[in-house]
Amino acid sequence: MTEMNQTGKVQYGQLLRIAVILLLVVLVGILVFQNREDVDTRVFFFTVTMPRAALVFTAFAIGMVTGVLASWSRFSRWRRERTEKPE
Repeated sequence: MTEMNQTGKVQYGQLLRIAVILLLVVLVGILVFQNREDVDTRVFFFTVTMPRAALVFTAFAIGMVTGVLASWSRFSRWRRERTEKPE
């Protein structure tokens, strides 16, 4: 299960990564379990009923997509400006 490098030593970075992922999975499981009750959310002109955990996940996903698009736009502009400058 544990990987070793060429000298025969255990890759502790890999074990740490697995431990962090396992911890995050457990924390997300606890969040979902504790927030199973339904909530009504009004979106513009209609009302959506969903578990609170789904609402939290949806808000997180929208924030992640917004952040990725904003950074992608900024990176594209930086790359374009860098390549257009004559040296």
